[in-house]
Amino acid sequence: MKYQQIENNAIYYKYSIKEGERPEHIAYDAYGKAAYHWIILLTNRIVDPNFDWYLTQWEVERLAETKYDDVNDIHHYIYIGDGTDEVANPNYDDEPAVEGERIPGDPVRFKYGEWLDSYYVNVELPAYKLANNGQLPLFVSPVTNLQYELDENETRREIKLIHENHVGKIIKNFEEMLADPNLFVTTI
Repeated sequence: MKYQQIENNAIYYKYSIKEGERPEHIAYDAYGKAAYHWIILLTNRIVDPNFDWYLTQWEVERLAETKYDDVNDIHHYIYIGDGTDEVANPNYDDEPAVEGERIPGDPVRFKYGEWLDSYYVNVELPAYKLANNGQLPLFVSPVTNLQYELDENETRREIKLIHENHVGKIIKNFEEMLADPNLFVTTI
């Protein structure tokens, strides 16, 4: 079984990590041996289980405290409207439009949860706030540094677990690969 086949739904299933659960716990529950945690890490392309793994809320809060001067500062803004809010378009120079870039003169509609672009945040939002006693538009929501880190952590909660009946073959292939004397030969 080659690494590329891990994308095949027939050999894995999705698993949602519980708060505080570590790869060793899941490996023990899924495969009967905590030592098989490396299969989970490999399957999910996790290099550093201390930071690439789903963290507890407490761990994310500590991480955010070391990463930011103020965890409550605004990291970015997101659109929370219903898609009918039009945002004026910046007047770009007469450079040709790049795919995905705004076209001069066209109003822009953001998708729910989408980050607002730098033009909107740096030009239009301050003008709106100035004209409305510092209030944000109803379709804009700030995301703090801490909330950003919590949201990023949440993207790591769902992992893939190889079905137990494939684990033996993975281990056998891995052992054969490690036994190959040419595996670690490098040429200069």
